Amino acid sequence: MERLRVEPTPRLTLDDKALQSETLLSVAGAHALTLSTAIGELGATLHSSYLGHPGTDTIASHLALTREPHAFAKVHDHDALPVAYARRRCLYDHLHELQTLLEDAGHRDLKIDVLDQALALVDR
Repeated sequence: MERLRVEPTPRLTLDDKALQSETLLSVAGAHALTLSTAIGELGATLHSSYLGHPGTDTIASHLALTREPHAFAKVHDHDALPVAYARRRCLYDHLHELQTLLEDAGHRDLKIDVLDQALALVDR
């Protein structure tokens, strides 16, 4: 399994203050991808795994580690979230779920900036 640090890692700011974070990417073949983002100062980590193949839906499972840990899954149309050939969409989905997780915890002004170099790494 290939495991990479997404570089440059997506920039997260909360109330215009930069947050220290790290996003990791793990790939297990063309049809399985896991993204993990940890934000130490907020005590939050999100692990998202994506499984998909042409002709099937994509399944996204998420494990949120916060004060109230929980897991959940979502089904996506393959064309909207194709794991094998548009992995950047998985990164966008992962970061959207992270933003929702933090908003639910009361952090309303979170901004996420993903640079083109990070998208290229995810898509390779």
